[in-house]
Amino acid sequence: MQVETLGTFGIIFGVLARFWPVWIALAVILFFSLRFRERLGLYGQLFETGVGVAGVLICFFWLFTALFAATVAPFDPLAQFPIMKNVLPGAIEPESGQAFLFGGDRLARDVFSRMVYGSQIVLIIAPAATLFALMVGTTLGLPAGYYGGRIDSFLSFLANLVLAFPVILLFYLLVTPGIRETPIPQWMAGVFFIFPIVFFVTLFWTRFRSRPQLLAIQLAVTLLVGGWAYLGLVFDADPLGIISISSNQLNIFVAVVFASSPGVFRIVRGLVMDIKTRDYVAAAQTRGETPGTSCCGKCCPTRAVRSLSMCAYALATRPSFLERSAILASVLRPKARTGVPASRNRAGCSGPMCTRRCHPFLPSCPSCSG
Repeated sequence: MQVETLGTFGIIFGVLARFWPVWIALAVILFFSLRFRERLGLYGQLFETGVGVAGVLICFFWLFTALFAATVAPFDPLAQFPIMKNVLPGAIEPESGQAFLFGGDRLARDVFSRMVYGSQIVLIIAPAATLFALMVGTTLGLPAGYYGGRIDSFLSFLANLVLAFPVILLFYLLVTPGIRETPIPQWMAGVFFIFPIVFFVTLFWTRFRSRPQLLAIQLAVTLLVGGWAYLGLVFDADPLGIISISSNQLNIFVAVVFASSPGVFRIVRGLVMDIKTRDYVAAAQTRGETPGTSCCGKCCPTRAVRSLSMCAYALATRPSFLERSAILASVLRPKARTGVPASRNRAGCSGPMCTRRCHPFLPSCPSCSG
């Protein structure tokens, strides 16, 4: 049976028309974001440049596509139409009169509808995988940059080994049927999913080790929740049946984390190698701080954590390394308090030999001893 098809302009117009609720939502978001830009803080600053506006619109486009998937998609993503098997883009389904805008696959399903509904899965996997890649890269980058030596050489070799392969080739390799049928993805998931537990245990230990009771509560909650999620995600053995992930989603998740972690690792390693040479880190070591406290408590302060979060977002959107470096530099740059000159330290001293300029816990200098 001959199937009617749309022309090129008909396909383009049909795709744009199917996204009508998305365009309306984007127009509303853009209008209010530009109108109240000065009151929206960091989010409002994204609208100061064309690149920021484009990035926000792309993110919201896929967000609204996932929310309005039932309206945008003309067919059920799992519905099969035998006559539409491997049809070209623009082919019209005879019974409903709707077009297969992106054609049909070998199982006679609408590719456009599958793409629209696939955005719902992507919006779950992509942020979670980026967050896991951030924790994996941070957990490995901190000791590599702080200790150096053989640890740094070994971890950097592994990171460079992964970065040497094209990302798309790694994705295809990890999701091929031959790899999926082996326990390799599950082993990799078992390794990657242990890093968030290590990350939070190390973070809580460095912050609350002087308060044993609070530390015990923090560690107990971390191990309980982390172990529960670990069993559900890796072994699909959640006793409550709440946490679960399919094998296909697990393979995609592992592929994204595996390909993204080395980039975060190298950025964290470079930051730590620079910060560990600062005088306040040397002063903390002289005071008797342990390497773990110096590494996590001094080389990874609150501002660095925020900058690494921005770095993870930049890594996910794949800009150039110079753009990521500019983001990090703008966040880590110290700022003077309102009404206080930048040349004065936290103690209010502007003496040229004041040691409290960077080290508020050291003895005061003659300029501020009064």
